[in-house]
Amino acid sequence: MSEPITYVGIDAHKVELHVALLAPDASAPVIWKVQNEARAVERLRRKLEKAAPGPVACCYEAGPCGYVLQRQLERGRVQCQVIAPALVPRKPGERIKTDRRDARKLAELHRAGLLTEVRPPTPAEEAVRDLCRARDDARADRQRCRHRLGKLLLRRGLHYPGRAWTQAHRRWVNGLTWPHPADRVVLDDYLLAIDQLDARLAELDAQLATVATTDPYREPVGWLRCFRGIDTLTAMLLLAELHDVQRFPTARALMAYLGLVPGEHSSGERHRRGPITKTGNTLARRLVVEAAWHYRHRPGVSRTLAQRRSGQPPRVIALADKAQQRRSFCLVVIGARAGTPGLAQCPATRSDFACAASMRVPPGVRRPNAPPTAGLAHWSTTGSPRPSAASNQRAVRRRQPHRRPRRRKLLRGSPGVRPRDGTVARRGPSVAAVRRLSTAAVVGGRPGPSLAAGGAFVPPGRAGDRCPGRRGCTAPGLAGRRAASATAAEFTPAQADAITNAVNLAAERRRRPGRVKGG
Repeated sequence: MSEPITYVGIDAHKVELHVALLAPDASAPVIWKVQNEARAVERLRRKLEKAAPGPVACCYEAGPCGYVLQRQLERGRVQCQVIAPALVPRKPGERIKTDRRDARKLAELHRAGLLTEVRPPTPAEEAVRDLCRARDDARADRQRCRHRLGKLLLRRGLHYPGRAWTQAHRRWVNGLTWPHPADRVVLDDYLLAIDQLDARLAELDAQLATVATTDPYREPVGWLRCFRGIDTLTAMLLLAELHDVQRFPTARALMAYLGLVPGEHSSGERHRRGPITKTGNTLARRLVVEAAWHYRHRPGVSRTLAQRRSGQPPRVIALADKAQQRRSFCLVVIGARAGTPGLAQCPATRSDFACAASMRVPPGVRRPNAPPTAGLAHWSTTGSPRPSAASNQRAVRRRQPHRRPRRRKLLRGSPGVRPRDGTVARRGPSVAAVRRLSTAAVVGGRPGPSLAAGGAFVPPGRAGDRCPGRRGCTAPGLAGRRAASATAAEFTPAQADAITNAVNLAAERRRRPGRVKGG
């Protein structure tokens, strides 16, 4: 039989600690107050060991006091956990908050198992994390100084025609003439602050580059630098903020920790999913989103990226290539559906950093609840055909359950358009279905004579035809045949005739870029 556990809740502040001890057979805790000093904390630890018959489980909320209290208490039979304050359950009707109440609530919730623990870093990890955060603070300070100088020039009506904060821009600023001496003093003060912050950033970047070449950061930094949009600085900041990527079992857990999953407010039959939650580590989330912006461009390996990949394991390079291929396509599709490519930056952070999260697992070993991964060599080793553009589009739609379904728009000239005599006609096919059939025709197919009877498009059978409707599309003729055969059965004969006319009109527009009658 296991020994009974004594639970202790601590409300930590700079000067005082409010302690609530909940004995195994007690319903109400015992609360007292001690000073937040090293000797007082050591006396508190000995008192807890003496009063408890078995193990002691302490907890306090993460805050400005850091992890010093946790390291001082974790000796002997005392175990101390740091709790995430944003995830502590709260009663909506509570209107009274005191330190004693907070300590008692922590002890009761800790015994009930309703608290979420924060993974405390080691002293070495905390030192590197503080160095990374000092670099980010210097970057923010330089941005504020640049804004002050820029707004000064704006108030004086001075506009630089080119790109700001380049060498040419600095020469232009230095060559400005001011009517009053005080304006020149202000300008020199702003320029001096910017120069000092530039020197600070250069020194901190050099220190981080030195740390990146030492253990245990040398190998993970080299792996992360194989990905597009990640160099030494971003890799070091991510590793310092996440501490250990292996503690996340899946990519969804990592994205939920960073606040890059959609929020939800559902009740009953109503399901609402909104924007991302934006919870967790703000710096790590910003770095991931900034790295995801690099996947908007066409997949490829530049000279700089090839140099960063030199000497790295082939498995990591295959995962980085897979992230480029998959995320570049999804960014285009999701951005087109959202109306702006900027809305697609957060969904693009899933698969590429899911690969980064699983890089530390040896080949052939998969963590529990983690999806299997495969590189670009999967298609050549298994012999299976590479997925087409149409199948990828359908897969992207299936992976986006948080998006509201679009209303079925009516096609011009289809039976779904309301007639002039006031009668209500049937709804026509959706625009998405017409787009699938149009893609089949653009790839190189032609509408067959049996379309009205439920037939499909008859592609010319060439597998290397390029799609003139989308830049860089290499969808084969087989994709058009699959898309048409999967869609033609959705329409009635009258609707199929309207779709045939629309597809022929789209093909005519692509052959003749000018105005086509009937559009």
